[in-house]
Amino acid sequence: APRRLFARLCADKGAKVYLYQFSRVAPGSGRSALGATHGNEIPYVFGTLGTGFGNATDHRLSAAMIRYWTFFARAGSPLRNDLLIWPRYETRTDRHLELGDTIRAGKNLRQAQCDAVEPVIREKCGLPRR
Repeated sequence: APRRLFARLCADKGAKVYLYQFSRVAPGSGRSALGATHGNEIPYVFGTLGTGFGNATDHRLSAAMIRYWTFFARAGSPLRNDLLIWPRYETRTDRHLELGDTIRAGKNLRQAQCDAVEPVIREKCGLPRR
């Protein structure tokens, strides 16, 4: 919810915003009960999975993420012709890129939970109501 609210505030001011949800849990990682947690994407982004870790899916995902992040750093946008288009975030569409067993565009990620928490965050932070 805080991530979506920050994205909304920035996008509503005209900033180019791109959200992603990392959901890949590598086989044998011991994290399957928790799912993908904060920071699990770091070895994928930096190509530090190492030999013997993960499988072909993990290495393909890592290669795609490296291309997305590299292009983003170079061009100011993660859009690539050879990868699935990473949708630009807009409040009205609430789209993101799902990085998991497959890469796909998604929308309304955890919408009910975010909608329930957003008014509380806005109030606590002194932000106007929607």
